[in-house]
Amino acid sequence: MDRLLAWQLFVGIALLAMLQGCSSGGDFNRLPAQQGSQPSTEQSSLTDDGQLPLVLYHALNGSHHGRAYDLSTAVEGGFNAVHFWEGQSLDQVLDRAKSLNLQLVPHWPSNPDVTAHAGDPTILAWYLDEEPSFLPSTKGIAELQDSFLARRSEIQALDPNKPVFLLDGPPVSRVLEGWKTWAALGDISAHNYYAVHDSLKGNGKTPASYVARSVWLSRQIAPPRMPVWFTLQAFEAPERGWKMPSAVEYRAMAMAALVHGSTGLITFALDSFVTRDDGVVGISPDPQDDYADDADIADYNNDGKSPVTADDALRGKARLLWQEVAAFNRFLTALGDVFSRPTLETGVNADAVGYFGSYSAPVRVLVKQVEGGLVLFAVNLAAHPVDVEFSCRLKDCVGAERIPLWPFDGSEQHGSAGPAANWVETFDAMAIRVYRLERNE
Repeated sequence: MDRLLAWQLFVGIALLAMLQGCSSGGDFNRLPAQQGSQPSTEQSSLTDDGQLPLVLYHALNGSHHGRAYDLSTAVEGGFNAVHFWEGQSLDQVLDRAKSLNLQLVPHWPSNPDVTAHAGDPTILAWYLDEEPSFLPSTKGIAELQDSFLARRSEIQALDPNKPVFLLDGPPVSRVLEGWKTWAALGDISAHNYYAVHDSLKGNGKTPASYVARSVWLSRQIAPPRMPVWFTLQAFEAPERGWKMPSAVEYRAMAMAALVHGSTGLITFALDSFVTRDDGVVGISPDPQDDYADDADIADYNNDGKSPVTADDALRGKARLLWQEVAAFNRFLTALGDVFSRPTLETGVNADAVGYFGSYSAPVRVLVKQVEGGLVLFAVNLAAHPVDVEFSCRLKDCVGAERIPLWPFDGSEQHGSAGPAANWVETFDAMAIRVYRLERNE
């Protein structure tokens, strides 16, 4: 059973009303444009080739309820790793994953699984507790955390070089103190924040701004060399207010996470009978109205409800977002090991012109040092267009050329080429930019 959304059945919309309760808001709002919080060590990436981990949640392989699934779908979507449905054993997916050069994130592995696959490069990480800050439990947080640490120690005794982690929910007010302790407890700090929701519309904030704040907070708590993974929303839950993100929203959330310290991205989730049983419509290259065969699908989450169906409009959104996510994943992959390269903490200013809003710097910037120059990532957290004056005081920018890398679609203004030292850009709401600042030798 998937618990990633199951807790929401208990806390409901009341939890969403508290989403604005993230701590350290004032400090976050006053952050400068350039972010230096992302690690610049090899620990920032866990893939063998230094690539950014791009994980698809709830992948499937084989025949289920009269339909054929294959892990190659994840590869076609630009992902390099998958979390596979807990209803499948590791042995049912391992050989196919190996044939596709796809890494796996097994959930709640058994000791025999860990022992049999210790040191196997196909295993990216071992995944234990899911949203522990939100689990209804008679145990106190200290007892829950002791249980996690004990199980982590057991796994590491069997497979000492593989990370073990938990995946928490968002750092909302009611769980914040416990969330802070969970955030640094595993070998990877991982959480989600599903901010494309009816209750958060009309407040002047973007989903990317919630993501940025929570990842920034996680990065402050986690040890400096610990990877931080963020789980992106790529689903709609029609009865609970979550809406399918647009391509612009998805990319802005992803870029906000990366700029503020994330070193791995998980996308929730592949659409199937698994998500539908939880009332969720995920993304897919071929989403169905429902996934039932001649017999009723089992009630895997035991909520007594029928699986949610999707009409033509919602299936169209799910298909379109899958295509956009795949394109963005391929773009991030084409950048190679850039996210494991050194992060420059100062030297680039991004000053908003005529901006009067919540942030001292609505457009946030991450600069990575690569051979022959720099790569600059930028995202607008504001819900409206912002004119930004960039200035680069680094020696790499003197006489350098600014080359736009991200192929913007019609909803975002294309970045312009030109000198790398000073330039002005107009960022649409939630727009992103990626530039290579290339030295002229």
